[in-house]
Amino acid sequence: EEPMPFYLPKCLVVISHHAFYDVQRTFLHQLYRIASCGKSPLPLERYVANFMHDIPLPRPGAATVFWTCFTTDTEVRYRRPAPNELPLVNYSYKPIFSCLSVSNILTIWGILLQEGRVVLQSENQALLTPVAEALTSFLFPLTWQGMYIPVLPSNMMDLLEAPLPFLIGFVGRTCPQPPGVVTCDIDQDIVHLGTDE
Repeated sequence: EEPMPFYLPKCLVVISHHAFYDVQRTFLHQLYRIASCGKSPLPLERYVANFMHDIPLPRPGAATVFWTCFTTDTEVRYRRPAPNELPLVNYSYKPIFSCLSVSNILTIWGILLQEGRVVLQSENQALLTPVAEALTSFLFPLTWQGMYIPVLPSNMMDLLEAPLPFLIGFVGRTCPQPPGVVTCDIDQDIVHLGTDE
């Protein structure tokens, strides 16, 4: 009797020090297209190795990299800004401005400028990273030097007690609020300043 095939799901995650979100999204989309057609001459791992090791990282402000994806119908262009240029914003500001009012954005921005402790909370996990990235980009020409965790795992909730500046995202409706921690409810557009008033 022939053994039955056993299939396991595959998950690929791109982690980078650089915020090339569109390039990474295009890479994962192209990889999905290759895997779903089932006619690839190479294993998927070979495509990943090519993307990770053969495509150069552009020097800040000096060069632009053009990359023709694995299928010839898509070309990606990316560069890193020089230190005196505006920061790399490779994502949309639409999520932050569609969820939060300008007055609440300015409140959170002011608290971040004072190196405060801020928790962003939402039931939609996909909103936390774009909102947090937008807030940190608003600090230009300064950079956020505090602890930065766009999505905090539930088993690390004790980090909210840390006595240092942080910007943390939390998935859920009820987030503990230690004294001095400002909580921004992205879903309701409400900012709790961490005081009794």
